Amino acid sequence: MRYFILLLLHFQTLAWAQHTTIDQLHFGDDRNTIQDKLAASDLFISEKTTGILDRANFNGFYRSKQPILHVEYSLHFDMSANRLKRLHFRSEDFSPKDYAETLQKLWEETAQWTSRIYEKALQAGTYPPRSQVIEGQMTYSHVWRHEDVYILSGIGLENGRYFSVISFTPEKPNILRH
Repeated sequence: MRYFILLLLHFQTLAWAQHTTIDQLHFGDDRNTIQDKLAASDLFISEKTTGILDRANFNGFYRSKQPILHVEYSLHFDMSANRLKRLHFRSEDFSPKDYAETLQKLWEETAQWTSRIYEKALQAGTYPPRSQVIEGQMTYSHVWRHEDVYILSGIGLENGRYFSVISFTPEKPNILRH
């Protein structure tokens, strides 16, 4: 996923430019392949333990070794038939009181950085009001396309906590306006 590494490298210091292991991830990779590739990455650290639930789910086990835009991020995976379907880069959680200032600033910075990398967004929305961000879902506001991949950014809400999200998928998102 060279488009994913482009984003990471722009977020990180120039010293990270030599670390490109993450760009070996591909849609369709199985769980073991993903874990092997990430184990060799200098960009992420695994927080995986050996508990019974860890064998069933590995979302959030891989975190950026350094903050990105002053925030910690973790990797989350949508799998279908044990194959990578979509990759999410999720920020640390924010409380509802941080929604109007801290999270909005991060949302703006994320859109600006992503636009610098992938140029003008195919769709660029406004910061969603809290009432439009639904528990258990991600509300995307921006969409870019790079080669055969769509990059989406927006805000998510889970367990009453908000987060910034950047998602990568080979499938055309249904949020694109025609």
